[in-house]
Amino acid sequence: MGGQAMKVFYNYSIDCELPPEGIFGGPESMDYGEKSVRGFVETMDELGVLQGASLFVYPDVALKQRALFREMAEAGVEIALHLNGLRYSKAPKPAWLGSMTFEEQLVLYKMAKADIEDVTGKPCSGYRACYSSANHFTFPALEEAGFEWTSTSTAGNYWPEKHVRWAGGWRFPYHPSRKNKLVPGDMKLYEMPIQRSVYSHFNNDPNRFLDVRAETPPDIAGPDGSALRQVGQLWTAA
Repeated sequence: MGGQAMKVFYNYSIDCELPPEGIFGGPESMDYGEKSVRGFVETMDELGVLQGASLFVYPDVALKQRALFREMAEAGVEIALHLNGLRYSKAPKPAWLGSMTFEEQLVLYKMAKADIEDVTGKPCSGYRACYSSANHFTFPALEEAGFEWTSTSTAGNYWPEKHVRWAGGWRFPYHPSRKNKLVPGDMKLYEMPIQRSVYSHFNNDPNRFLDVRAETPPDIAGPDGSALRQVGQLWTAA
């Protein structure tokens, strides 16, 4: 870079979900989830990077833990929406988000956004889909609902039974196309892809590339987190 200073923008986040049920994982209890939230925020604050932290919260979690997320919002922590179409109590027709029409998604996004804003007392501008379940209607529906940025895409992942189809997706932050979620376009909405490996896979599944998660089990993260560090090195090199 010729010795020139380079400004780096980043976002580090955790998903705040309901306790496990059926095929869905999550914190072992609501109390454990609160401990995770507080631990994450305290760690980011100690490192001096709290301004780059976000909490992606299920609307039902926010409604159950109003005091916690109001406190976090008032402390300056961004509270964004995390949504699973099969785990939202207000969903008229529970389904994977990536299976829904534009209108069906728009209804859910507006309701869930209102739930978060009711809890925090602040605008909710960020969004992440659980399991990255999405389709070509997703980004336009989110923009219509009033979101400004998202962190949903997982380039390379292909999990059709959950309506996760990101094979061939753009790997860097971008303004999406209105017609094709995989490529840049002219939308105001800004997508920050979840950082993923180019070569390493989750549980050796060729359709699921490894992403950087603090909760990744040691046997997957590798000795001293070597597999996760490889993800970062590959992206830095790119």
